[in-house]
Amino acid sequence: MSSQDKAGKESEAGDAAASPVQGGVGPSAKEIEDRLGQRERLGRNVVGVILVGGAGRRMGRDKTQMRLGGRPVVSYLAEQLAIRTEEVWAIGRSSAGAELPQFVQWHLDLRPGCGPLGGIATALQLAGAASSAGREGTGKGSGAAKAALVLACDMPFVSGHMLDRLLEARQPDRPASVFRNPMTGRIEPMPAIYEPMAIEAIDRALGDGRLAVTELLEAIGAHVIDVPEGLADELSNVNTPEDLQAAQLRFSKERQEKG
Repeated sequence: MSSQDKAGKESEAGDAAASPVQGGVGPSAKEIEDRLGQRERLGRNVVGVILVGGAGRRMGRDKTQMRLGGRPVVSYLAEQLAIRTEEVWAIGRSSAGAELPQFVQWHLDLRPGCGPLGGIATALQLAGAASSAGREGTGKGSGAAKAALVLACDMPFVSGHMLDRLLEARQPDRPASVFRNPMTGRIEPMPAIYEPMAIEAIDRALGDGRLAVTELLEAIGAHVIDVPEGLADELSNVNTPEDLQAAQLRFSKERQEKG
């Protein structure tokens, strides 16, 4: 790794510490070094993906513009992915209005109207193209097939601890690695890691009009991971103005408790 690349990655790691939920102090030099080492070990050939294609009808506005504590939620999520994966992509309908860091690559959803499953298919299709470019020596790809660590833009409470657990427990020989929500007993489609081998089953489901991601995950035998103790509420989404108000109250309370 060049000194310039290392400096850029250290900057990303430092920025990512300022969670809109945690609101915390930046990491120490050792913590930054540990996180960068973890990315080399666990995040190799993994692309971080934020799905931003939802119309936000229940919210009444574009959810990519949601803020907590004055900070864009989507920016926080991007920074958490940046210190854990090789690249960070946003996949959706249009980049207009989205407040994304400059390091995030924007890609149009190749399967519009197909919900999150279409976004996941787009991620794996683009990751496959990037891998092919690497093999042919025409792009930046490593040549190895890339997996996609996928988040939704309306999940403001997903922490680095949750993502670390997902990467550590991942099983690349299974189509996907997902969490089971202990509060509902259901597996969660995000955050999750989708492996290249999952694209065939996803394409078949899309072709048949079966858009439910959870049903697909059960059918293809996804690897199910226990949620770390005390982190189950991080799986919550913000879908309505009432949800956002509750999230803002929660953020304020947690910030006060942290002093």
